[in-house]
Amino acid sequence: MKHKKIYKLKILETNMIKKRAKKGQGGPSVSMLVGIVLGALVLVVAAIGWWSGADWFYGLFGLLPDEMANEISRCKLIVDANNELLDATYCQTQKNIRTASGKRNIDCEFKEIIIKTGKLNDPLICEDSRFTFCDGLRIQALEDNEEFTAEDAQKIKVNDVDCAVILNLVVTPPVSTGSCANSNPNLDCRNYNDGKNYCEGVEGCVWDDTKPDKCVSIINCNSKTTSVACTAISGCTWTPNVA
Repeated sequence: MKHKKIYKLKILETNMIKKRAKKGQGGPSVSMLVGIVLGALVLVVAAIGWWSGADWFYGLFGLLPDEMANEISRCKLIVDANNELLDATYCQTQKNIRTASGKRNIDCEFKEIIIKTGKLNDPLICEDSRFTFCDGLRIQALEDNEEFTAEDAQKIKVNDVDCAVILNLVVTPPVSTGSCANSNPNLDCRNYNDGKNYCEGVEGCVWDDTKPDKCVSIINCNSKTTSVACTAISGCTWTPNVA
């Protein structure tokens, strides 16, 4: 009997070991899955922060310093001091100041600052300084053997005014690619030869006594190669090319 009890206990012990082994083979635990997910999130945030820079990372936690508030304080100090030595920095362009809607190049005549400093009704005095700032970028580009076009200047702004405007550079609008065609391709002015008034009452037709068919078309849409030139003519329709 004693041997039988020992044998049963060994069988029970073996079964318990097998059950534990099966539990271990059932997959990762909940805590392990949570750890994997958290680790992946940390890696994603770190990667985005590395690509986007420190501003993005600190902004995620609301830790960005309020640079606009600092600039308002700086400009107000200059205005209140009314000191010519300090006034020289009033028009100095501060580069890449962090504002609520992104980074900007600004001076003390930035719209948000000028209201807070109380100089709203005073004449603006910083046009020359802004010109010098934009022109300095142009000169630097030339010294570096780089091109500085009106389009390049248009991308740089001081107080929300682009350098192309400040430097009085003409920006050439991009040329649209497409085709210009008659809005009414079935129009045949020869069908309206019953008199000048009747002919010219039809858009795109004009009366010409020198022609055999006196009512002739005045629309030559196909010769127009830009959307601006095409749409300037009544009766022409511009169709952009699909990339």
